[in-house]
Amino acid sequence: MTATVKSCGCGLMRWSRWVSSGWWLGRWWGDQRHGDAPGEDWHRQFSEYWRRAGHDRSPKKATIVIGANNSGKSNILAAMTLFRDAAEYFHRLRDEDRHLRDENALPLIVADLEIRPGSFFPDKSPGDIVRFICVYDRGHSRWSNTPFDSMDRVKLRHYHQSELPGRTASQIGDDALEIMKTELSERAFEPQIRSLPKAVFIPQHRQIEKADKYEIQGAGIVALLNSWQHPDIGHDKDSEKFQEVQNLLRGLLHLPTVELEIAHDKSKIIVKRDQLRLPLSHYGTGIHQLIILAIAVLAHSNTIVCIEEPETNLHPALQRELLRFLLEKTSNKYIISTHSHALIEPNEDVDVVHVTLRGKVTIPRVIQTTKDTLNLLRDLGVRASDILQANAAIWVEGPSDRVYLKRWLEILAPALLENIHYSIMFYSGRLLSHLSLNREDGPTSHDFIQLLRINQHSAIVIDSDRRRPDDLLNESKLRIQKEAGSEEIYCWVTDGREIENYLGPEVIEAAYRNIIDSSSPLSFGLYDSLEEKLKATFQESWAPKYSYDGHKPTRAREIATHLQEHHIGNKLKEHLNALIQLIRGASELNHDEP
Repeated sequence: MTATVKSCGCGLMRWSRWVSSGWWLGRWWGDQRHGDAPGEDWHRQFSEYWRRAGHDRSPKKATIVIGANNSGKSNILAAMTLFRDAAEYFHRLRDEDRHLRDENALPLIVADLEIRPGSFFPDKSPGDIVRFICVYDRGHSRWSNTPFDSMDRVKLRHYHQSELPGRTASQIGDDALEIMKTELSERAFEPQIRSLPKAVFIPQHRQIEKADKYEIQGAGIVALLNSWQHPDIGHDKDSEKFQEVQNLLRGLLHLPTVELEIAHDKSKIIVKRDQLRLPLSHYGTGIHQLIILAIAVLAHSNTIVCIEEPETNLHPALQRELLRFLLEKTSNKYIISTHSHALIEPNEDVDVVHVTLRGKVTIPRVIQTTKDTLNLLRDLGVRASDILQANAAIWVEGPSDRVYLKRWLEILAPALLENIHYSIMFYSGRLLSHLSLNREDGPTSHDFIQLLRINQHSAIVIDSDRRRPDDLLNESKLRIQKEAGSEEIYCWVTDGREIENYLGPEVIEAAYRNIIDSSSPLSFGLYDSLEEKLKATFQESWAPKYSYDGHKPTRAREIATHLQEHHIGNKLKEHLNALIQLIRGASELNHDEP
């Protein structure tokens, strides 16, 4: 949403990022009392909100605005759609657009512009920010703050003549100064407004209806889809939009050959599955709503799209599918109001903003920390256990196992993120006898720690501790194996002695070359002890400080840096792929993703 123009001697300027991101408008739209200039505390609070978000970057592709009922979410979306028109045409504001319908509450437009290199502005340097505040007062707009306010009369007149040659103020004294300030401010400010992208609003209630003209709430949507399926000459790329909608439906229904058709009278969308043809509405309200939303957003490009409560009739999986579609298949930016905690997943493309009502003012806060998330959950009435756990848990014996497992998953499935898609938890090998993988309570349930109560999507990795191929597992490991089988939980008992035995000798040698001054070749088999083999290899050069067992987490990190995909053997890859399938299933991710 950065607008760049040449105007007002500032050269190339842009909106300050915290002003250009529309969801902050709800904080300050119409919040100024008649006759007063904005106070320092008001500006300090406003700036602090954006500093929490990180004002050194542009807004992300999607902003999720979430909060309790009557916290101001809808007003933020409404302000975003009003902003551009209101900035150019203040007379369009209705009485209900004022804060609390108070005639003394003056709507404000606050804009910070950045001076670009190569431009000239008195007493300013490239990168400096200049602020403009425009107030709508009794049917007229006026500038309550401009960067020209601090200029003396001589400097202002000189600057006015250089920027607007041929235009001179006919009055003298204070009136002439105000006219010059106004003309210069309009020259700088108004092109910025005109360069802002348009904004559209998709309401909560959406329905497919027959109509000659498309409307964003759903009327005429069938005719629009038909025009994409059979585009006019010169609009051939519209067929790509039709294909995107059809591909979305195929993914939702898990039917890769299903086809969309339009009824001859353009009254309904038909889904063709082999020889069976049924109206789209027969596939459930959630699918119906998601297709409406997909068509609505594809009807626009490079637009700010405000969507109100998309979770209506969409269960959490469909909500996440919608967000994925918006991020990957469209060119718009989105501001989405919601009550649903299913969309609380901040990432590189998504900001989540918690809005609360304090007194009579809506306060936004970007979710950045666990404490922020807890406050949001408390506000929504959601228990922390509903959201704060990762989607899957992998239980391992200790920290070194986590290091290797995390590195292997990074290699084979880089899209999976620790602490979001999965967590690696420690149980300590000695405590295995106190753990259980049973879901149901039994006579001895109170004797065990039930891992599945912590996360239902779990797997467990156990060192076999075998010294020879024919060694038997101990009683606790056999019990866990049996429980895992009955509960359909993936239980990975190492094929060799320990997790370290999946490491090739060359990887360990590469790491130890940076630890000990020796180039002795390492022989390391499936049932060997790594510590014993290292001692035998380095012999006289060996010292306790080189120990693997004595410094396991540190040594594991050093070895893991040398691991690459070609070091992962077939048996190890089978186990890792099983974990990857578990994590993707728990996270509702496409199994074909890397």
